[in-house]
Order: sequence, then C-alpha cells, then structure tokens
Amino acid sequence: MTTSIRAQKVEIDLAKLGGTQWVSVDLQKIELDAEGVVYSTIDRDGRMYRKIEKVATELATFTDPVTGQIHTVSVAGIGAAITVAITQWMLADNPTASYDPVLGRVVLNDPVN
Repeated sequence: MTTSIRAQKVEIDLAKLGGTQWVSVDLQKIELDAEGVVYSTIDRDGRMYRKIEKVATELATFTDPVTGQIHTVSVAGIGAAITVAITQWMLADNPTASYDPVLGRVVLNDPVN
C-alpha cells in the first residue's frame, strides 16, 4: 500500500487592498494498492498556508499541457496569469462591463443593486 497526498482545493485570498494576501491548500490523502489503483481517499486531510508576500519570488518550472512549452515563472507571475484569466471571465459574464486600466479593475457600467 502506498499513501500519497495531492492538492484538493486551492484558495487565493486577496483580502482588502493593503491587507495580507494568502494562499491556502486543502490536501487529500490517497491510498494506492500495489498496482497503483486507488484504494481509498480522505478528503481535506490537511491544510497548508502561505503568505503570498513570502513566496512571491519562488520560481516554478512546468510544461504547459496545451502548448507543450516549458516555462519558468514566479509565484507572483502565476498570480498575474490567474488574474488575467479571471478578468477575461468577468468581462465575458458581464457584457456591459469594461476593464479600467487606471483602476486596474473590471467596472460594471450598468450595475444592478
């Protein structure tokens, strides 16, 4: 029997402007039999926390699963990429919204209470 762990849920807490920003990860424990078949899982078996300011300059190298290109990026760069993707999703889901580069935010041009 082999026991492994994996990230089950990743949460990025951006807090208020100027506040402490955190990354927290719920861990899942996975037990595998001798053939590598999953025998059991234990959800949220542990949790890790990191202050973003403490890990922002750490580098990660990975192969992009879509392009096959190898990239090295900082934790801060990963955060920037997530921000770009989420901004695109917010604009797609809110057709009257626009991105204000001065504010660095998505602005609702026809806000609903």
